[in-house]
This record gives sequence, C-alpha cells and structure tokens, in this order.
Amino acid sequence: MAELNGTNSNDTLVGTAGDDTLSGGNGNDLLRPGSGNNEIDGGAGIDTMAGLGDFSDYTVYRQSTTSVFFSSYKHLTLYSVSNVEYFAFADGVHTLAELVGIAGTARNDMLNGTAGNDTLDGAAGNDTMRGGSGNDEYHVDSSGDVVQESANGGTDRIYSSASYYKMPANVEGLSFSASGAFTAIGNALDNGISTGDGNDYVDGGAGNDSFYTGYGDDTMFGGAGNDGISASSGDDLFDGGAGTDSVYMMAARENYIVRRAGENGLAFTYIGEGAGDGGRTLTVYDVENFYMYGVLHTLAEFQAELPPDGSDSIDGTDGNDTLDGYDGIDTLTGGAGDDTYVVRRTGTLVVENDGEGIDTAKIAYAGAAWHLADFVENGVALAGKLAVAIDGNALDNVLTGNDGNNTLTGNAGNDTLIGGNGSDVLAGGSGDDTYHVDVAGDKVVELANAGKDTVITALAKYALAANVENVKYTGSAAFAGTGNALDNVIDGGDATTSQAIDGAAGSDTYVAAGAYADYQRQLSAANDLVLVKGTQSITLKNIEQVEFSDGVKSLAELTLNVASARNDTLTGTDGNDTLDGLAGADSLLGGDGNDTLVGGKGNDTLDGGAGNDVYSIDAAGDKVLEAADGGYDIVETTVAKITLAANVEELRFTGKVAFTGIGNDLDNVIAGSTGNDKLTGGLGADGFVLGAGNDTITDFASGVDHLVVTRKVGNGDDVIDDAAIQGVTGGFASDAELVIFSQKVASLTTTSAAKAIGSAAEAYATGETALFALHTASTTAVYLFTSKGNDAVVSANELVQIATLTGVVTTGIDDYGFATLS
Repeated sequence: MAELNGTNSNDTLVGTAGDDTLSGGNGNDLLRPGSGNNEIDGGAGIDTMAGLGDFSDYTVYRQSTTSVFFSSYKHLTLYSVSNVEYFAFADGVHTLAELVGIAGTARNDMLNGTAGNDTLDGAAGNDTMRGGSGNDEYHVDSSGDVVQESANGGTDRIYSSASYYKMPANVEGLSFSASGAFTAIGNALDNGISTGDGNDYVDGGAGNDSFYTGYGDDTMFGGAGNDGISASSGDDLFDGGAGTDSVYMMAARENYIVRRAGENGLAFTYIGEGAGDGGRTLTVYDVENFYMYGVLHTLAEFQAELPPDGSDSIDGTDGNDTLDGYDGIDTLTGGAGDDTYVVRRTGTLVVENDGEGIDTAKIAYAGAAWHLADFVENGVALAGKLAVAIDGNALDNVLTGNDGNNTLTGNAGNDTLIGGNGSDVLAGGSGDDTYHVDVAGDKVVELANAGKDTVITALAKYALAANVENVKYTGSAAFAGTGNALDNVIDGGDATTSQAIDGAAGSDTYVAAGAYADYQRQLSAANDLVLVKGTQSITLKNIEQVEFSDGVKSLAELTLNVASARNDTLTGTDGNDTLDGLAGADSLLGGDGNDTLVGGKGNDTLDGGAGNDVYSIDAAGDKVLEAADGGYDIVETTVAKITLAANVEELRFTGKVAFTGIGNDLDNVIAGSTGNDKLTGGLGADGFVLGAGNDTITDFASGVDHLVVTRKVGNGDDVIDDAAIQGVTGGFASDAELVIFSQKVASLTTTSAAKAIGSAAEAYATGETALFALHTASTTAVYLFTSKGNDAVVSANELVQIATLTGVVTTGIDDYGFATLS
C-alpha cells in the first residue's frame, strides 16, 4: 500500500499492486495506478489516468460531476477517481465528461454514451439513456427508464429487471436480469429476447426474432417474420405467426410423443430417456421447422404421419406425466406417478391403475358429463367459461369448476366440490362431502342420510341446503348464516365483523373464534343471545350451544344473568359478581361477595346482599336495598340529586353538572365532582370530598365531620404540613399548607379574603399552593391559594374558593384532610 503525492509541477505517479492513494497536486499529472482498491485525486491542472485495460472491461458509476467510480472483475480493480480530465484506456482515450455521461446515480439521470461500445446503467431513479453509435448495453430497473437509440447505431441490448418491458426502437436485444415472470414486447427489428425461469410472455412483433426462455411455462408469439425459439424446460406455447418459423435444440425424435393440436398445430410431449425424465409439453402453431438433435423435421412431415382425426393412443412414463391428446378421441394411459390427463372430447378413454399416484383429469369440453376414470382422484374444468360437467367415482374426489356454470357430481366417497365463479350445481352423493360455494347462484344438492356434509363459503349471506349439516364462513365481511332442519354446526370463522346466525330447527351449535372469556353476553330486543367481542357483535337465534376455543357452553348457561332491554331479574352468586341490567326496570340481586350492580336505563331495584358492594345509579327512580352491617357499600351516580339509601356508607357523583348529595344516618363519605355541588351529610361523622368546583356543605359539624381536599396542596402528599391557626393578618409561615384565621371577616369575597390574609413571613415561589380558611359570623369559606409571583403577598387573583360551610363560624385543624379518592 502506498500514498503518493505530487508537487506543483507536472508529475508522473505510478502505483503498486496494493491499495494506493495517488494525489497529483498542481500541474498536468500522469497517474498510473496498479491493481487493488485505489483512490486517485488529480488535483489542479489537466490530468490523465493511464495504464487501463479496454474500456468495455469496466463498469462506471458517477459520484459527482468531477468524480467517478469504476470497477473491473477482469482486472481485479476498484478506482475512486476525482479531478482527472482524461482516461487512457487500451482501446482509446475518454474524457471525464464522457464517463460522467454514462454513469447513473440515485437521481433521475440523463446518460449519454460515446462513439464506442458503452454500458449505461442509470441506477435508481427514472433515467434517460442515449448510447449513441457502437454496440451499447443498457441496464433498466424501472418502467420510468427511457432508452433512446439511433438507427443503425450498432447492435444494442437492454438488460431489464422490470417485470414488464416493451423494447424501444432501434434496439435489437432484450434480456431479463431478475427473477419471476417476465413480459417482453419486441419491436420491428430482428430481436433476440431471453427470459428467466418464470412463466414468461414474449411477443416478438415484426422482424426475424429469436427467443430463449428458461424453466417456466412460457407463452411466445413470433408475429411476422422468420422466428425461432430454443426448446427449453416447462410446458411452453409458441405461435410462430406469419413467416417460416423454427424450433431449435430439440431432443431426438424418439424422445417425443407428437400429436395434432388443431389445424397447423403440434404438441410435443417429452418422454425423455428414462424414468422421471418426461412430462413437459411444447405446443406450437404455425411453425414449419423442427431441429431435433441435428435433424430437420417439418410440419408437413408430422402432419403426414399423424392420424388425420387426431385420435391418439398415448402412454405415459413412471414419472408425473401430462397427457393431452388434443384433437380426436384419445386413449391416455398414465402409468405410475401423479399424472394429469387433458380430456378435450367426450369418449376419451383414460386408463389408470390402482395405487399409481394422485391423478387429475382436466376437462376441456362442454356438454355431456365426463365420468372420472377408475383410480383417478381429481377432476378439473379447464380454465375459461365452458359449462363443464364432471361425475366422480368411488374415490374421495376433488372436483373443481371454472368461471362457467358447471355441474359437479361426487357420487360415492368423501368428495370436495369447488364450484368456481360460475353458477354451479354441486351434488356430493354419498359420503362426508365438502362444498365450496363461491357465488350466490351455486346450488347444493345433497341426499338424505348420506353422510356429514359441510359448506365452506365467503358469501355474506348463506342458508344451508336441505340434508347438509354444517357451514363454515371464511369471509371477512358481516355474515348472515341460516341453518336447516338438521342439527347444524355453523362456524363463524375468524372474521371480526358482525354476524347474524339463525340455526332454524334442530339442535344447533355455533363455533366461535375465541375463548369464552373473550366475549360479553347480552340479550337482544327479540330475546336472542348476543356475543360481543370488541367491535364484533354476534346475534344467535335458535342456537342451542356455542363451542368456544376452551369449551362448549349451553344456551341456558350463556343466558343466565344476561340482561336485555326488557325488565330482567339477574341473580348473582356467592362470589364477586358484576350484574348489568341494561335497559328496562330490572331487579339485580348480588348475593354474597363484593358485587358491582349496574342498573342501566330504567328504574331498577339493586340489592347487593352481603359484602362490599358498588351500586351504579343512572336514574332517579333507581332503588338501592342494603341490609344493616352488610359491608362497606358505595353508590356511584350521574343523577344530579340523590339521597343515599339506608345502610350505604359512601356516595360518589360521577357526572359533570352541579350535584346535590344527601347522606343518611351512617358515617358517610360524600364526594362531588366538577361542578359547584351541594352536599349534606345527615347524622353521623361525615367526610365531604371536595371536587373541582366551589362546593357547599350544608350541615358541617366542626370536630365531628371532615373536609377532604383532593387537589394538590403544598408538597402534594396526604399530610397537612405546618398547619396553623392565625389570629392576625399576615406573618404566617410560607411553608404552612393550611392556615385558619380565627378572626371574623365581614365578607368572603376573594378581595376581602386577600386583605384578611395579608402576607406570609417569607416569599412564595411561583406555583406554590396553600389552603386558607376564613369565617364570617355565619359561614366558613376555604380558599386554594396558588402563587403567581415570587413574593409573600397573597392577592385576590391568586385565590379560588373551593368550599362554603354554611352555619359554621369556626373550624379546627383536625377538621381538614388531604387525600386522593380511590
């Protein structure tokens, strides 16, 4: 590795075989790097890089308008070059502008080639590439890339990684440089087009075209001109079009079964030279010449030797063969392996033996039904809209339709019938059959007592045909499924949309996607069970049981204590129950345990029984029944005025309006909300929890009741720090979280309160809070102070009244508490 630096003169720098750095400096320098990874900077002056191989040995990438990067596998070199004006390749000199013109970036580039044989690669972006004269190579990776080639500008080729490419004018060659299927459209020249290993489509257009395809099942159209293809693997189709067309590189004649494929058409099925070699078929139309292992055979020759009506007798191999007799009434014998028979006419005979693979017959004609030959498992209607009819045999058949109106009859065995997109008639016969119903026009015909049968469908609405037991939904939209007179199993599938299921007669089962605990249970207005999971609602009518992923529940179990819009009676257990009455005038009986009773709409009666119960009240007519010493009980309500029922300890308002709450004879806790609430404790030692407004306590008894402040005061904990009773204005400690003024004030406005409070002994920091209590001759007011400046003065605009205690002329420190309501 060497680092070579030039001077201000015209220098010559020669690199080594290692990774070098060459810096020319000022002057017109000659730079000759060696092999390896080299960094070259010509510096100022007119510099030349020499010692390079042929221009076509390198791939060039543009870094900027003054720098390029190029590599060569042949010479095992990588060059990063800047500020060099000329490049002396072995076959000619190119300028920096020329190299920059043919190398792309990640942007949308304009690349211009030279008069030589250029390689233009725009890299990412939608690039425009102009090769100029010479035999140029273009790399296209986007449908937005544009290749512009001049007429008679050499023999040019495009390498495309896009899955579809239409050749521009004046370019002769096209190669696919990615994987997967490729569609290639030629131009008016003599094109050479090569694809990959996907199932490709090639249309050569005019000109004498040559196609080279890979291992996929390819379709090729030669168009006008004398076109040719090279035989390859896969089931290929080649339509030569006008002109004298040829197939090259075929195996010897004895390796093929040759059959007619319509007028001027032939099918070559390769049977190989040993077991497992054969099976692929090349079908050609309007192709005149066939080069088979060096020997030329012609279309006329094959037409002369084949039966004129196309009736063939074709024997397969021990491999997986595809046998297609094309025209005529054929005899097709598959032998061992998983064979495919293409049946194009009624009367075609398929010969298959027991135990010789899983075999398929593809039916390619409409009209009379084709009966599956013995030992053939599957029948398929060839793609299209032919009205194909297929009869099964005694095996477990899979019969598949196409886009036409098919008739598929399974007969004996456990058959699977797949109708396809047409309006099909599906008749399973005896056995446990499966029907795939794809369109509303499909008709299922099933015999009575002929097995356990299942319909699989993605239709949004489906009613089971007679004598079919089960249906499974596989769609994602809302589903309406209806059973029949049998004992049905209706499977809702994995859909998360709503479903409406009617089992009809019989003892029916619905299959749910989740576990029992995943669902909430309700009753509809029609008294039907409704399962709710997130946004999904499943209404079950005439369903006797539900199968969850973790077990089966009967209808009686599922409807026990399930509310509806009617007047329900819900009874809890000895455990901790949650009962929700929904609409209607309901009766909820919690029983033992810590129960939660939600009345819902309507005037409900709620009896929690023993235990610590929570009652949710949302109607003024709701009635709570609680026994004495029946636990610590709480009422939560949105009703604007309520009196706490006997034997209930706590009342919480959860609404947003002003609230009037009245306690009972017990030691109550009464909590307001965001409004200016009016709270009355009644008898007992009561705790009043202040909300966000200015709450009025009508019967506060100092020394007996407690005022609970839930807002942040001082350091925010539940301890009242440094509380004080102040007999004069001002002079109190700023860290006192509660200050009670014992002297009377004339008015409880914030202005009067601020004047009576005065200033603390020390300054408050901005945002610090404290409570102040002041008294008139008949009322006590509590203020929350929030400092708005770094000073000791308590101003009116820093005070918010949070409680008014009517009839109270003095309070003590023990009357107050800090807490958070849980």
